[in-house]
Amino acid sequence: MTPLIKCNTTVPTKKSESLSTLTINLLTHQVFKGEHAQTKDNDLLGKFDLSGIPPAPRDAPQIEVTFDMDTNGI
Repeated sequence: MTPLIKCNTTVPTKKSESLSTLTINLLTHQVFKGEHAQTKDNDLLGKFDLSGIPPAPRDAPQIEVTFDMDTNGI
């Protein structure tokens, strides 16, 4: 798990992260709320799948994902 937006960050805020594929042609990323080291101890907010990524070996494509957060949420 990689913390992206830390607790008590002032809003609005915008943070980016580079992700890579875990399997060929698919990237699934889960978004959690919480500060525990293990995801099982945090709240799952949702997940997103990026598909249609051109064929490449595992970890080869680097995809930048940006999260915008304001008073309404992410």
